[in-house]
Amino acid sequence: MDASPGCDAPKTARLESNHVLSAVMLKIMTNNIELYKQYSGNADFKKWLSDMVFILTYNKESKPFVGGQK
Repeated sequence: MDASPGCDAPKTARLESNHVLSAVMLKIMTNNIELYKQYSGNADFKKWLSDMVFILTYNKESKPFVGGQK
């Protein structure tokens, strides 16, 4: 097990990403009820969306996002 500082950075980032996504979904719920229903009632969709958001936003090298690749 790696005990170096920052070894939990991806895990912490993932938890924060999921937390922010949940907050955003609650805010857009009234205007996008079908999206919210899928997010809250379809575990596969929730996982897919959470994975997609995390992959697109987690960038430990701080490189700019360019056309589908980091």
